Formats: sequence, C-alpha cells, structure tokens
Amino acid sequence: MKIGIPRALLYFWYGHLWERFWSECGWEAQVSPPTDHRIMKSGVNVAIDELCLPVKVFLGHVQFLAPRVDRIFIPHLIKVERDAFICPKFMGLPDLVRHALPGSASKLLVSKVGPKKVDPIMSLI
Repeated sequence: MKIGIPRALLYFWYGHLWERFWSECGWEAQVSPPTDHRIMKSGVNVAIDELCLPVKVFLGHVQFLAPRVDRIFIPHLIKVERDAFICPKFMGLPDLVRHALPGSASKLLVSKVGPKKVDPIMSLI
C-alpha cells in the first residue's frame, strides 16, 4: 500500500517520524514534492477565502497526492505539548479536506495524535 504524506504544515517537524512509521509498517510512504506555484494554486482554488495560505497549500498537496497513492495520511492533531492547543484550522484539517476535496475523502487515513496518547486505531474515513 502506498501512503501519501502532504509536504506542508507540521510535516516539517514530524515528517521524518511519519515516513519512518509507515515504512516500518511495511507500506511505502510517498511525500508530495516541494510546494510550487501549481500546488499552491490548486489549493487556493478549492479553499474558502477565510483559510490561511499554509492550509490552502496543504489542500494543494492533498490534491497532488490523491491520484498517486492508495491513502493520504492526515494526523488529527489537537495538542503537541501539555496545556497548549494548536491552531483550530490544524485541528480541523481532516474535516477541511473532506469538505474542500470530497472526491479525496475515501482516501483519507486519519489518526488522533496528542502529547499523552496516540489513537491506536487508524480510521479510514
């Protein structure tokens, strides 16, 4: 199975861990290419105006990966450290992707991740 990892947002902090995890599971991890004008434009075209540019770019990376992989990994992050929450748009990434890219929804691989626990069950949504 080929798992797509969008090269955006928290990929730059945790991407090496995600790639290693999927590799150790025996699955091929494919990271989208570095952001270019085409990826940015495709994300901007499907996003609502209120979203910040980094989230729009994330959507562009998901669009790039969708036809090339079996599943797209989108961690559902709530916190990355105790007593601190991350941006609400990061928290809602799985739902944002489902709404903006309904054709990709069947490929999403989502898992809740926080400082105290990792959801042991990956849900295909």
